[in-house]
Amino acid sequence: MPRLPDPERRALILRVARQHFARAGFTSTTMADIARAAGMGVGSLYVYFPTKDAIALTLLHMYLDELERAIVPPMMELHGGEALARSIAVGFQLAACNEDIILLLHQVPPEMSVPICQQLPQALEPAVARQISQGHFRPGDPEFITQWVNNQVNWAITA
Repeated sequence: MPRLPDPERRALILRVARQHFARAGFTSTTMADIARAAGMGVGSLYVYFPTKDAIALTLLHMYLDELERAIVPPMMELHGGEALARSIAVGFQLAACNEDIILLLHQVPPEMSVPICQQLPQALEPAVARQISQGHFRPGDPEFITQWVNNQVNWAITA
């Protein structure tokens, strides 16, 4: 009977993969490197992740989910400039704590990173539309304002 994947082992794989990606880069890191660092065989690693890309995507999704959970609530709970300032500030703080993931975001092929980078603007747009409808932002295109907030966070990430 095959062994069921262990959540603790999965977390270990993600942790050591993140360390390897930060140290050696995405391209130079192999599944064998990750398996060795996790203290397992490559075959066992494939039980958890089918490819190195899948590991990287999981790490990127985890970061972007955390970024969304940090940025969207202030935009929903606060008003106007205070909402913008707080959302951008928490985005900057989170970026500062995840420089290795941001570097990974720039190392993976664009066809991997572009779709997941749409996650934050999609999550922000309803909050921005709400700010506009409540009169806290001047009437305008919520997509434009959302992109502006997203661009501020991206600027901080790449700066």
